[in-house]
Amino acid sequence: MTLKLEEETKARRNIADAIETTEGNLMFMRDDGLLRPYNSLHLKKYPDDAKEPAQKGLYYWALARESYIGFMYNKNLVSKGFAPKGFDVLAASELKGKMGISTGETSGKIIGAMIKT
Repeated sequence: MTLKLEEETKARRNIADAIETTEGNLMFMRDDGLLRPYNSLHLKKYPDDAKEPAQKGLYYWALARESYIGFMYNKNLVSKGFAPKGFDVLAASELKGKMGISTGETSGKIIGAMIKT
């Protein structure tokens, strides 16, 4: 889709009014000049960190969804009082050898969020 948008932009033809994609793709599209800043009355309800600012009080995008990641634990392996309530407890020795993570794109996001936190 990005290649099609690039070609249509070069031809000065607008082919999309709205795009649903990942934030990473939006950054590439912004940097390549494929996005036009906009404003909407609805954006007032969004927190500042959910909007990508442009010039003159306009925005490139606003996040339309969030993903929440939670912990699960096996109560036969981990005591109830030691149930994970945040990322910091994951480094505790009591959990060594008792954790797992699935593979895939979401796992990378989880690990990235843990490192950032």
